[in-house]
Amino acid sequence: MRSELQKLASRANGSKSRGPVTSEGKHISSLNASRRGMLSKTVLIEGESHVHFAALLAELHEEFQPLPGVETSLLEKMAVYRWRQLRLWGMEAAVVTEEIHKQKEMADTGSEAVSAIARAVFATRKLTDHSRLLEFIARYESRCDRQYNRAHNRLFELQSRRQNKNRASEPEKFSQITENRDRLK
Repeated sequence: MRSELQKLASRANGSKSRGPVTSEGKHISSLNASRRGMLSKTVLIEGESHVHFAALLAELHEEFQPLPGVETSLLEKMAVYRWRQLRLWGMEAAVVTEEIHKQKEMADTGSEAVSAIARAVFATRKLTDHSRLLEFIARYESRCDRQYNRAHNRLFELQSRRQNKNRASEPEKFSQITENRDRLK
């Protein structure tokens, strides 16, 4: 995870950028919006917010700053799996809430007063005894978490390898500068 100081440094460096200069760079940059739009069209289901998905993608992009290609693809996978996990949490809340309302309606018709927590227990028991939906949600959520972590670890590995490569070349650059300086003397 990046520190606040690293985030501030990234923002400062990013604000200096004037964008792509070459026509090829401008063309590649112009495809970013359509690429993200295409991603959201294939991931989101009816009623889900394109704006919120784009915000999640932008947040991850700002945090990890992937290079184009494989790193960006891994970051997009992370966004997709995080989005699916959020969807599953919403589905679980909706299905349990619906069953709680059914339990409340049944309790209202009888003379017994049933507490909210008891209705939640009855609802969860009914959903697990008569339906495999909660089991499915839990299994699918676990799979999304695993896939997110896999993509994150691979992205981290690629970025670490790139940073180590850059660090390894720094002493060479320093020695070349020193050699050139010594020759000039």
